[in-house]
Amino acid sequence: MQDAGTERLPLTRLDLAALLRWAVLGRAALASRRTRIDALNVFPVPDGDTGTNMFLTLDSAVEAMIDADRVAADDPLDLTGSAGDDGQAVRTFSREVMLAARGNSGVIMSQLIRGLADVVVEHAGPVGPAVVAAAMREASTRAYASVGSPTEGTILTVARIAAESAEQVAGHPGAQLLDVVTAASESAYVALAETPDQLPALSSAGVVDAGAAGLVILLDALRRVVEDGGPSDHQLLPAMDDMLESLTDVDLADEHDLTAGRTGCAARGSGYSGPAFELMALVRGGADEDLPRARRELAELGDSVVVMGDAGLWRVHVHVDDTDAALVVLRELGDPDAVEITPLVSGTDPDATAVVQCASGEGLVTLLRDAGAVVVESSAGRRASIGQVLAALHGSGAGRVLLLPNDSDLVLASEAAAEDARATGLDVVVVPSRSVVQGLAAQAVVDPAADFAESRVVVEQTVAATGYGEVTVASRDADTAAGPCRAGDVLGLVAGEIVEVGDSLDEVARDVVDRLLADGGELVTALGGQDCPDESLDRLAAHVGSRQPAPEITVHQGGFAPALLLLGVE
Repeated sequence: MQDAGTERLPLTRLDLAALLRWAVLGRAALASRRTRIDALNVFPVPDGDTGTNMFLTLDSAVEAMIDADRVAADDPLDLTGSAGDDGQAVRTFSREVMLAARGNSGVIMSQLIRGLADVVVEHAGPVGPAVVAAAMREASTRAYASVGSPTEGTILTVARIAAESAEQVAGHPGAQLLDVVTAASESAYVALAETPDQLPALSSAGVVDAGAAGLVILLDALRRVVEDGGPSDHQLLPAMDDMLESLTDVDLADEHDLTAGRTGCAARGSGYSGPAFELMALVRGGADEDLPRARRELAELGDSVVVMGDAGLWRVHVHVDDTDAALVVLRELGDPDAVEITPLVSGTDPDATAVVQCASGEGLVTLLRDAGAVVVESSAGRRASIGQVLAALHGSGAGRVLLLPNDSDLVLASEAAAEDARATGLDVVVVPSRSVVQGLAAQAVVDPAADFAESRVVVEQTVAATGYGEVTVASRDADTAAGPCRAGDVLGLVAGEIVEVGDSLDEVARDVVDRLLADGGELVTALGGQDCPDESLDRLAAHVGSRQPAPEITVHQGGFAPALLLLGVE
């Protein structure tokens, strides 16, 4: 938004202030539209959180920069940083985005931002049209590389088309920065509208890709920053709001206050017999040449020393008896922040295998922890970030870790966290479980004293052999593979696919468990959500017991939401 009587000329190059102004404006734009983006799920299952994941990813990174005094806290659009500090600040922001990434959409967005930021940092000289176009190409390449089996008609397609348009315009004589970012933004909008033609699931649901919608909003925010510095009221791309309004029937309201979700990972090792305390912290500042001394001094004070990071942002993990002495070492390295000191429980060999699992619900989390798992709390609408998973890996007290995301939308974040942890010496294997019932089955067969390679095989085989289902309530009207449903109908899912639409929890639950047992099974696990009555679990247990031959069944109240019931068959 231009000041009265003041004409703002378009930017001719990008610098730290412009990049961070883009992040702040993009955060505000996503905050006000996240509900509509969340509603663009191809299935009417109430766990769509693409918009929320993208907003929280950017929000956490911006807040981290504010905490690091890179952004003036009293006016989030008044960004600071001298030219000499720009490179380090952009690297720090890039890493903060990675650590904050939540869900598949957040991880892909973080790769897009990191690719753009890295090219900007590595380029010597003004960051003009050609460099920005190259950065968009690098961002697209990284995003594709982060996905095992890329699917067209998604955020990946829109990012690639935006990069191609940017490159084409940048090649024209006399092309300006505004020309390049405008071409990227406009082509992305057109590509978004075409995503239903590329994915039948989108076409049948009458929606566009949710992640791609978030990307279009971010690219338009970049265009506005280059054009006039960016408006403070985040009124971007009216055509996008019209599109979202036509596709969804939820209120388009500002939802900036999501700070209640900014919680760290409380997971820790379940039994360490060495030093009395676990200390974890972020250390800002500090030079690379100081790291060997810091690691050596921390090792003299305790064990399980991990110091990882880059560009003046270090995450430190150590087991010590004297936490004050450890903090002295950290202060000599830089400025300690987010310090967590946790008493360690005795009884576990620090060299034994640990299992880190993602789950939600008081009953379910307690069940997993009692079985020996380190639990990262994660739920639909509030999925764990890469940083939270990474903290759990380093906080497990083990050098070998099996990581089970228990959610298809956490697999990418888990892989990214594992890759980062491996760079610091941890041996981490991601077992791509899609449901927590698979995680429970795997936890039951883990022997912490067994050979790690053997444990990995056993866990992978157990997860693969565990069928999983779910009973939930439709959040909106939709056409499904099992027929049309209306908001409030009870849905039955097997392996993530809707197979039953009904109006009775008990009837749908029986249908789902019968489908899971169609090919045989010896053990049924039923986990009740916070809205599942005990009587329904009892009736399901009686139904399973009436089968011939009758499988064994175990039931637990998990306390999670929004699913009513989770089912597993081994």
